[in-house]
Amino acid sequence: MINHREVIRRLVKYLLMILIVAFAVMSLIKCVKIKSIEAFYIGLVAATLFAVLDMVAPTICVKHNEQ
Repeated sequence: MINHREVIRRLVKYLLMILIVAFAVMSLIKCVKIKSIEAFYIGLVAATLFAVLDMVAPTICVKHNEQ
């Protein structure tokens, strides 16, 4: 059974990631003229990598062993 709420939550999260990375690329790189579509593609690649990492390792648990 597909949880529609979870699918929508993840889509919104990845779309926000695309927009944030694209905005960061356009605002941080001033010496080279970057077109909006190129910034979108960079954001798309970043969001895709984030999605793969989210599927492979959704949580990271760091255990601290005391001696």
